[in-house]
Amino acid sequence: MKKILILFSLTIITIDANCQEVIKNDTLFKLNEEIIVCKVTNISEFEIVYSFVGESLTNTISKKQVKEIHFGSGRVQKISDLIAINGEEDWEKVQLTTLQIDVVGLTKKGEVKGKAMGTALANMTKVKKRAEEQIKREAAKLGAHIVFMQAYNTTDSQPGISFGKANINGIAYGYK
Repeated sequence: MKKILILFSLTIITIDANCQEVIKNDTLFKLNEEIIVCKVTNISEFEIVYSFVGESLTNTISKKQVKEIHFGSGRVQKISDLIAINGEEDWEKVQLTTLQIDVVGLTKKGEVKGKAMGTALANMTKVKKRAEEQIKREAAKLGAHIVFMQAYNTTDSQPGISFGKANINGIAYGYK
C-alpha cells in the first residue's frame, strides 16, 4: 500500500510539473513600456499575432511597437529598437508609413504637412525629398517618431507650363 501511495504521489508531482510547463505564458514588452502577458501564435515580417491568456480571440500588433518577446520557454527575442526623438534635430529618425497597423496603439501627437516646389526643370525626386524632410521636421518638433501618411500628392513639372510640386499630409504619432 505504501509503495502504491508513493507511486501515486510521484505521478501527481510529475503531472503537476508538466502542467506548469504547459501554462507558461509569453510576455510582449512594448516600446511605450506597456507589458502584455499573452500567448504569441505567429510572427510575420511586419506584425505579431497573439492571444490573451485564457482567450482564443487573436490580436495583432506591429513589430515596430514591440521591444522584445519573452517566451514561456525562457527564450528572449529582440524585435525593435526605441526611436528616441528629442526635438527637431532628430528629424532624420522619423519614419513615414502608409500602414495603419504601424500606428495602432500609439499616441497621436498632431497633424503635420510637408510642401515643396521645384523649378520647371526640377528633379521630382529632390522635390519629394524636401517635402518629406519638412514633414519629418514637424513631427520631430512634436516628439513623434512616425508619421502615418494620409495624402501624398505630386505634380511633375512641364517645361514652360508648370513647376513640380509635392504635398504630404499625415498624422504624427509617438510611443506616449
